[in-house]
Amino acid sequence: MMNELLLKFKVNLKSEDYQKDFVYKPKEVLFHRFLPNGIKDALEIEYDEFSKMKLFFERYGVVADTGYIRFDYDMKDVDSEVVERQAVLDGGPLFGLVELENVDQNEYEAVVSNKIGDDCYVRLGKRLVTNMIYPYVKRMIDHLSLTYGQYWLGNLKKWDSRERSIGHYCSSVLGLKWSNDGGSTWNNFIPNEVGGQVISASIVLRTNVGEDYLHKEDWSKLEELIKSDFEHSLGASVLSKAHINADQGNLKYALIEAVTALEIAMGERVNENLKGNSHLIKSLDRFWKLPMPAKLTTISSLLGNISVNEIETSIEVISVRNAVMHEASDLPPNLDRKLKVFMNVISKILIGPEYRFPMLDGGNALIPKEELEVN
Repeated sequence: MMNELLLKFKVNLKSEDYQKDFVYKPKEVLFHRFLPNGIKDALEIEYDEFSKMKLFFERYGVVADTGYIRFDYDMKDVDSEVVERQAVLDGGPLFGLVELENVDQNEYEAVVSNKIGDDCYVRLGKRLVTNMIYPYVKRMIDHLSLTYGQYWLGNLKKWDSRERSIGHYCSSVLGLKWSNDGGSTWNNFIPNEVGGQVISASIVLRTNVGEDYLHKEDWSKLEELIKSDFEHSLGASVLSKAHINADQGNLKYALIEAVTALEIAMGERVNENLKGNSHLIKSLDRFWKLPMPAKLTTISSLLGNISVNEIETSIEVISVRNAVMHEASDLPPNLDRKLKVFMNVISKILIGPEYRFPMLDGGNALIPKEELEVN
């Protein structure tokens, strides 16, 4: 019989940095008319032929007197019918389950015998954290934060031996536990002494309410993104900063960041399409000297996924940015709406998935039952 181990962990995705000034304070990942149902809806990553990991959210919560599902870590009384009607649902912390088969005999014995400090135990802990758990969880958080625009999530801190032991990281950051009986009993996974500095482990009635949050179909797409080698570009990172500023009401800063993101995104797109061919890229020197509206119109028309109205709105936003930067002009009304269109255009130019720009404090709603039946 092969040595088998199950390991489970939890990552808090809550960050106070972006939530303290809002009336509605989401705890972690927000979903729209869908809430993953534990291990049944887990995203599965196969690391190698003997190792796999499942990432999932549990349905913690209760239906409050208001009729809405309210996240409650002490209760699991979630009504599926309400889930399908509620515009914004809090997913709570992220859970993970690691399945290991054919574990090295010395490593297996070190774990089940609780040999804290044993070299084999430490070796297994480091390999689990650095090669498997951290990279894939980080990739998931990156996609939730950038691809799906939920910027208010914090980051899982990378293990650093200068700051804490691997035992401290496994126990305090991940709450890692092991089982060798299929999950009937669980024990703390502590490779070595829990020493080192303690650092926070937190990561962190309109019909369209919540539509930018995670939908049911997004859940399976997220699994593919995590498995892929796709990495977010500089343009995506700058666009994310524009989104954060826009959502917090800092429209001037959002405007500047967004136009910068457009400039970077156009360069990245051309470089990608030309496969980095330096001769062809050099031939475009005169093109890059054109005014930005001309460059945007050219690239957008060639891509074919951006409408004429979107291009016109984007050119308006660029003009506003220029007036603000060079003439200290005031911001016009309805800029927030036009800026959202502009950011969506940039998203279509960027390499990779289209990005989302949800609001942190967007309220909530319950879809009328009769409307749900029609859909």
